[in-house]
Amino acid sequence: MLPFDSPWPPPSKDSFVATALLQACSQGILFAQGNTYFERFKDDRLLTRIYIAAILVVSVFQTCLVIVSDSKVTTGLDRSWVAWCEPLVNILTACMVQPLLIWRCWKVTTSLPVPIFLGAVFLVAKILAVMQVVINCCHRLSDSPEMIRLAHILLIASIFAAI
Repeated sequence: MLPFDSPWPPPSKDSFVATALLQACSQGILFAQGNTYFERFKDDRLLTRIYIAAILVVSVFQTCLVIVSDSKVTTGLDRSWVAWCEPLVNILTACMVQPLLIWRCWKVTTSLPVPIFLGAVFLVAKILAVMQVVINCCHRLSDSPEMIRLAHILLIASIFAAI
């Protein structure tokens, strides 16, 4: 199934089903948090409330994409359009959520080093994520071992940046 030699076996269909279930549970948690926000912070500006609603809409789209992608993998159907779209939606979701979290942390601490540090981590993570999408797209176009190694290095770097 993988276009290159890997020391790990290919993922089983059970892992894709578990991923879809975990994503759906995470979506339920997001809905609960969104509901709590709209109940508790009624005095927030309208722009902030619209931004939170947009984040919830994008997260629903992301969850639907994961479920469609996993169902295509488990049934053996072509998922080429999902493979291109899913990482971009993940980046979009992160680019919407992380600035909101940085802003909320700054409101709580009112300390300038906190948003500067979090903003730097956010910027590095997004640069790595965009590079990973570009390299993965190039990897799909050519099966060179250099591209595969670069894609793996960027994947590992983006995982460490996310942590």
